[in-house]
Amino acid sequence: FPGEERVVPGSEPIVQAGDPMGASGVSDTEQEHFPINIATTIAGVAVAAATAQATRAPRLEALPLEDFPCQAPARIGRPSARSLREGTYPKVGASIALHSPKYHAAGKWLDQYSSCPGAVVAMSVVVVFISEAEMALFKQSLACIYPDVPEDAWTGVVALPPNIGWKRPVGAANQLIAAYKKWSGIAHMMDLAEQAPEYGLMVDSELLVFDGLGEDVDRGSGCAIDGPWRRLYARIQAFDESKSFPAARVSRTLTMYTFGSFTRSGADYDRTMIIENARFAGYTATCETEGCAEVKRQIDLCLFSWWTDVPWVNLRVAGRMLIQKAGRGLESFAGSYRRLATGIQFTRFEHLSYQQWCAMHEGFNFRDVTDITGEAKWGSYMEDPLPGARLAELKPVWISGEALERVENGQLPPMNVEEPPLLIFHADKGRSRANRDANRERWKNVLKESVRVHGQDTGWDAISQEDW
Repeated sequence: FPGEERVVPGSEPIVQAGDPMGASGVSDTEQEHFPINIATTIAGVAVAAATAQATRAPRLEALPLEDFPCQAPARIGRPSARSLREGTYPKVGASIALHSPKYHAAGKWLDQYSSCPGAVVAMSVVVVFISEAEMALFKQSLACIYPDVPEDAWTGVVALPPNIGWKRPVGAANQLIAAYKKWSGIAHMMDLAEQAPEYGLMVDSELLVFDGLGEDVDRGSGCAIDGPWRRLYARIQAFDESKSFPAARVSRTLTMYTFGSFTRSGADYDRTMIIENARFAGYTATCETEGCAEVKRQIDLCLFSWWTDVPWVNLRVAGRMLIQKAGRGLESFAGSYRRLATGIQFTRFEHLSYQQWCAMHEGFNFRDVTDITGEAKWGSYMEDPLPGARLAELKPVWISGEALERVENGQLPPMNVEEPPLLIFHADKGRSRANRDANRERWKNVLKESVRVHGQDTGWDAISQEDW
């Protein structure tokens, strides 16, 4: 099929039968500040890999980058995802939309994720790109900077282009592109048939592991295979069975936006997002079903449910939703959800529309937790919580960087110990963790040098360097 989703050579699963979800990667060393040594080449990674034990994941086959500014060769030799999973497949998969300004964040996340055995066993990771060139540049840079991430720790996917073509990446269009890519990752998982996970997460790249509070440390009991990550699937399944999504009212006064001659409150702005997604989900003002009444209640009260907890989707339900949006059965798309998704114009804040579709078709509701969290200033109460918000009572699977900082400085109560968060999202917010600025500078240097030396031969010179 023209435009078929393609995987860059070297990113396929090493042993398909052993781990269909893992494929593509190579990453970290513990050294945070490294001298760029032009004499150190990525070939050193391949040499180190050749001497690794058979139980270790093979390394990415290196390009002959004589001037590539690499980190030291792999030293740790982490276990492969396949060996940790022992023939099983994770029941949860994360779909991450990625573009080059966020390569540094995704690299750090894959480094920490692959150092956490419990996370690797519980959850697979799919990273979605817009082109083969972008994916190849990320893979090569990851291998150079973080050579300890096993190759099968993640799957790289190039999204099929939407039927209407890619939008120009400016302003709000970036959010629409990201939404399409996240859904492309979900569709990729659904096309894995019996090897697909049951739940997918639609997330950005600014993630860290909660164990160690997001720092690069020796992993503790929070990352043990029999630790809290083992309950990720059960916790998401419980959310699903509760048929509810936590949400809080957005304040009309706590945050104000000025647009020239007029102002809008956080509630005004967020209600627009709620309505935009409700329309995508099929809501109309004339609909009189119980499900539509619940969506209307969300709109009227401005109950914002975006990223109040980890944004999960039940893949079976998501399949029904996408087929309804397409207006044709899956057989019309050669049995591929990836091809089906190319004809859908997804909305930004994409998880809201899934929630609303569930309210209208699956009997879900929006659980108003304002009495626990207080009103949201804008967006999610989890992104920018008010002092005293009792987040721990909700036992969230993830927590934002700013919320965690407020827990650390005593503005918020401690998190639940028995059911702790597993992930930190919006890790680019709040205090710096894992040497955030140094990590970004490291990636910028590697990316720019890679494009300078090999851009014409690889197509990397066509990738925008804005915001690197």
